[in-house]
Amino acid sequence: MSQPSLRSSHHLTMPGYPITTQPKQVTAIPTSFASEPSGHRDTCYDPDLIQQFEEELYALSGRRRRDNRLHCTIVDPKKKRMLKSLLLLVALVSGSRCSPASDNSPKEHRSNWPCPVDVEIRPCVCTTDADFNLYMDCSEVTSADQLATVFSQDFPFPDFQILTIIQLSPFSPLDALPAGVFGIATFQHVVISGTYISTVEEETFSNSHETLLTLDLSNNQLSSFPFESIPLFTHLWKFTLANNYLIDFPNIVSDSIRSLSLAQNTGLSLTETAFNQVRLLEELYLEEMQLGSVPPNMLSHLNHIHTVELSYNGLTGELIENLINPPVRSLRKLHLHNNQIRGIHPLAIVGLDRTATIDFKANEIIKLDKENWRLLLEDIIGENVIDLRDNPLSCGCDVYWLVADRVHMAKIHKDTTCSTGVKLHDLPLSFFQNHCPGGPALW
Repeated sequence: MSQPSLRSSHHLTMPGYPITTQPKQVTAIPTSFASEPSGHRDTCYDPDLIQQFEEELYALSGRRRRDNRLHCTIVDPKKKRMLKSLLLLVALVSGSRCSPASDNSPKEHRSNWPCPVDVEIRPCVCTTDADFNLYMDCSEVTSADQLATVFSQDFPFPDFQILTIIQLSPFSPLDALPAGVFGIATFQHVVISGTYISTVEEETFSNSHETLLTLDLSNNQLSSFPFESIPLFTHLWKFTLANNYLIDFPNIVSDSIRSLSLAQNTGLSLTETAFNQVRLLEELYLEEMQLGSVPPNMLSHLNHIHTVELSYNGLTGELIENLINPPVRSLRKLHLHNNQIRGIHPLAIVGLDRTATIDFKANEIIKLDKENWRLLLEDIIGENVIDLRDNPLSCGCDVYWLVADRVHMAKIHKDTTCSTGVKLHDLPLSFFQNHCPGGPALW
């Protein structure tokens, strides 16, 4: 059995702890590195601190960045303990995004009431903050039976804010989450990562149908998931299944999910209707799935979608008509970098917010002819909003219209270069006037 890998930093998510003077509420949203849905503003985290701790994690774990991907090396036990401490520290950072807040420092955790008795739940550890929110860390469990024994104990209060199981050992033994394993416990946030878990049963989290807000099962060995149970989680807004071995993704139904990640599941293929019934979806992460192609109209029922990630997917040739087409102008970020895209159909990308940014970096785009690119440039405003760096642009008469239109040219990233290394923004208009007959309107 292969060792679980941790290939992508933004999917190894640790929720931030809420910093608030208000009593605990089900609607409090600890976040990961993605933005929280509108309406939830009582959570604090500092992105700069998170990035700082990420760098510390890389240094300690032996991992390194390459094209935004991670390559993981298991470290010695001492460093692993330090790594885990840093992971937990990330979960405690706070910052200026909390409003209002009189104290944005992490709250002291203590192992006493209202937690269960320590010795009865070992190797799990229960902690609580000043507002008596309960946190359970079961990263040291060695089997589903041991986990079930822990949660069969007498819990004074079974409602936990966060359940964490992050196993960094090269021999992580936890390989199943059977129905009933968590007893009567309920959770608002679940992070289970780095295990050999291959399946999750339909009733595994059944007691949390009405409480679960975020579910992160990234970096495991999942080959299947009971997607038919998703509609029962009535408040689930963030669902992460990145870096697993899923082979089937049915048309899921949810009236609450706003952020969904299927990234790095290289055995999955997507259908045109896969997300039609996730109507509130705002963020969709599909990078590094080796898709090869994406069906048209996949976003055509998503009125709220604002971020789509499709990088590192081997997308080839010309992007087809209606590939990216939300029904309203909602899309603000589209990531298509590091594919083998050679061009776009004039109507391949529509439904853009006027301030949208599109990343075409590191593809195989050669020409920027007016016929295919004009509508896209007319659809958005701003400067440096279309990133075409690291493409083999020929910069022939096909860019005459851009050179002659400085408003549109400004929308192209300022460091975009031709295949010869000359910056697109530095091309002299007079040369095109002398060498491209008919003027920019023709080209």
